[in-house]
Amino acid sequence: MSGTSQELYRIRRLNARECIRCGKPAEPDIQSCKACRDKLNQLSRARRDGRVEQGLCERCGVAPLEDGRQCLPCREKYATWRRHFLKRTKARKAMYSKHMRSHLKKKGRS
Repeated sequence: MSGTSQELYRIRRLNARECIRCGKPAEPDIQSCKACRDKLNQLSRARRDGRVEQGLCERCGVAPLEDGRQCLPCREKYATWRRHFLKRTKARKAMYSKHMRSHLKKKGRS
């Protein structure tokens, strides 16, 4: 299948709430069924473990490890993502707390 055909096929399955891999019913708000997700998780775990055993970065599989399980570029990329994620999460929690305080105040509970 060409790239466009694959994308249309994927979109069709998503709209039908089917697993994008096998076509079985997908779980709510997830693109795949539990069986396909479990299989993919198992394959990913095996690939990561194999890379680490060979002394490679668990994420990219190319750069040699300095120490730990990831190379420096992958660690930096993850740290940047994590800072962004935590900042976004903190902002959402603050917004939710403000909303809940306002909501409780309206109901007379302080």
